[in-house]
Amino acid sequence: VKGKKSEEERLKEEAWEQEKIAEEAQKVRIKKILEKDVRAVAQRTKKDLSRAYISTGTAQNPEQAMNYFKKALRINPRDSESHFKMGIFWFGNHNIDKAIESFLKAVKYDRNNAYAWYYMGLCRQLKLDYYKAIGCFFNVIRLNPTIMEGRAYIYLANSYISLGHVNIVNDYTDRAINFFGRAVLSYWDYLSKIPEHQREDIRMPLSLSFFYRGLAYSKKGSNMLRSDRFWEAIGFLNNAVYDFDEVASIGLSGYVRESEVLTLINRGIAWKSIGESGKAVEDFDRAISINPNTRLAQKLRRFTLEGGYRA
Repeated sequence: VKGKKSEEERLKEEAWEQEKIAEEAQKVRIKKILEKDVRAVAQRTKKDLSRAYISTGTAQNPEQAMNYFKKALRINPRDSESHFKMGIFWFGNHNIDKAIESFLKAVKYDRNNAYAWYYMGLCRQLKLDYYKAIGCFFNVIRLNPTIMEGRAYIYLANSYISLGHVNIVNDYTDRAINFFGRAVLSYWDYLSKIPEHQREDIRMPLSLSFFYRGLAYSKKGSNMLRSDRFWEAIGFLNNAVYDFDEVASIGLSGYVRESEVLTLINRGIAWKSIGESGKAVEDFDRAISINPNTRLAQKLRRFTLEGGYRA
């Protein structure tokens, strides 16, 4: 029994370590998702630039877009929006340092530029500068710019987890859950009121609302699991799986794949910890079906079947 207990603890520690690794990978995945949002901003920017270049007889391309921003800033170096768009340009091109420079200038000239605070917070997290990221996200929440507020709560929770302040996490995940819950209801209501041919337009914002709420549920469930509050963990992880399944049903399963695997592994651990080995194996099997290369789920499944996990 002692050997089994040691193996159980080792696998749990591996699960926590896997979660840390997954958090880093998740940042990359979330960045890709956000870049789709960024493209919408960038696309509108390009249209504005195109109109400007067409009016002056100048052809349009990315290099000229950058020149346009530079010209605009030479004309009005204190224009927050131009600095913000310059930051979005750098962010979309993976130049985080230059993006931060531009976002800093954007908020210097307009302290209420919530989008600049938000994207600067993302950049700070990517640079692992969590304290500065927290400050950015608090400014987003203070300014309350629609959906950005809910995302800010999630990233605040991310920052506090990374800094080890787990006791603060639940408050921000709760706020994110409530915010994105309202967003989901709002989008569903809107769906019922518009013609079929217009519904594709809200596919991405609806899926993002489910995705971010699922992330918040998953984080809270993980936090409950770490505190050995297994039934509460299962409840939140159930909700996370539901939301990720909704994203997949909309046709965007690629976005939630790894997040759902991690959630299923945590739920499997919680099931086994209360003696529900069959349900634990089902979750590990499902995690493996989503990602056959997840060695942790494979080891946990084998260990569970061998009777190594006891509550």
